[in-house]
Amino acid sequence: MAETMRRSEVGSSSCSRGETVVVDNGRCRSSCGYCKSPGHTSISHGLSAHSITVDDYQDLLDQGWRRSGCFLYKPEMERTCCPSYTIRMRAIEFVPSKEQQRVFRRVQRFLDGMFDVKNSVEAIDDPTTSNNECTCACHEASSSGMKDSLSDQSEERKSSEQTISYLAVQLDKAVSKCTELGELPSAIKLPTVSVKKVFQGKWKLHVEVGKYLLYSSNIAFQIAAILNRAKSANKQPRPNHEDDNAITSKATAERLVASVDQLAQSSSSLVVRACNGLINFYGAATQSPSESSETLSGPEESGRGCKIKGCCSRKSSEHLLGKRRRLEVRLKRSSFDPEEFDLYRRYQLNVHNDDPYNITEGSYKMFLATLL
Repeated sequence: MAETMRRSEVGSSSCSRGETVVVDNGRCRSSCGYCKSPGHTSISHGLSAHSITVDDYQDLLDQGWRRSGCFLYKPEMERTCCPSYTIRMRAIEFVPSKEQQRVFRRVQRFLDGMFDVKNSVEAIDDPTTSNNECTCACHEASSSGMKDSLSDQSEERKSSEQTISYLAVQLDKAVSKCTELGELPSAIKLPTVSVKKVFQGKWKLHVEVGKYLLYSSNIAFQIAAILNRAKSANKQPRPNHEDDNAITSKATAERLVASVDQLAQSSSSLVVRACNGLINFYGAATQSPSESSETLSGPEESGRGCKIKGCCSRKSSEHLLGKRRRLEVRLKRSSFDPEEFDLYRRYQLNVHNDDPYNITEGSYKMFLATLL
């Protein structure tokens, strides 16, 4: 207690200097909110933070630490009942997709006063309103290009859904085959296979196969988690020891990939590979991620077929809204908000099945509103 008070006093006098002041609470045991274990099976190392700098907080996150209010904790993966792995995206490596770039340009035109949502909708509904002012068919071509773009997007979406359904069926067959061969137990109900499409901005080229990552599935993680949970429930736990025979998602993914290769080696143009527990499908990309062009034509492209030089550019300049808009983002200190508390309460009840008695304004403030 003396050490805690002393560090607190140091923290109160040094916060203005931007120093990090924490109290090491050592190993902490608590009930698990994921598996709802009756005992204190969630094990982590805890820190109580009085003040913390941005750089120190980032370093802790990079080392696997998490935060709940002013309490920092790092799960002990080899001992805790439900290991939690942080999934994050490095902002400096973010690559916007084609659709995101299109939305960004539309927002920028809106802020510049060159784009009106209401008028653009009316123009789509009635593409011939400008024919009397322009003798060429440039505006009709623009409308036609817009419709073609929407049609292409619809066909692409339909084709993608068919591919996802096909890959899910193949993985489901691979799971069944592994079960028949005894590689997976038949007495345990396994989860439903799901396949996700990888957005264009996250495409990665596989050097070995020379193709891009298009689809991915995490079914191996789900299967490994269920099997390990069932395995640990059927035997006495060994304290302070890690189970050397634990079923890993990496090995499960490799088994499924081997079965998929045998089932659909000649019936699909996609190449399947196991990568750290994920099952990835690689294929030839129709467009490189670095190539991105706006499908909807701008004023320069729409006037490409106009016989009257400068006609469309003059029309575009005449229809400028003229009033620039300003996007303002305001940051405010976290504080108690009744509407947010109501949302938090419903989430804890419906998702985590928490006891209503334990969901109080104090718990909400400690978990979400208290600042470091």
